[in-house]
Amino acid sequence: MLKSRVVSGNPPAAAQIKGPAIQEWAAEGVLANLDATAKAEKWDSLLPKVVADVMKYKGNYVAAPVNVHRVNWMWANAAVLKKAGVAGMPKTWDEFFAAAEKVKAAGLIPVAHGGQNWHTTTR
Repeated sequence: MLKSRVVSGNPPAAAQIKGPAIQEWAAEGVLANLDATAKAEKWDSLLPKVVADVMKYKGNYVAAPVNVHRVNWMWANAAVLKKAGVAGMPKTWDEFFAAAEKVKAAGLIPVAHGGQNWHTTTR
């Protein structure tokens, strides 16, 4: 839909675009320069470099970081951790593996896969 609107000369005022697609749309010359907003809001000092770099094209901000996603998320069930005697959410891999052992020893499942297609294809 976005491509059809842009090609037909009726682009939306804003659109949600992710990652590499930002660079592709910027290369087409259809994204606005947001450097003034970025400067006023101090994006360069607030954003991690990896996020800022994705929002920029040829050194200029062309996208706003309104909803940063990653594909390597891991969710934890606080109730399961508590039941297994884990004190707090693991913050390091060593803590994660120790917690997983406690969860397993409590007869619970320490790691699970959601089973949806997008879970598998983005792992």
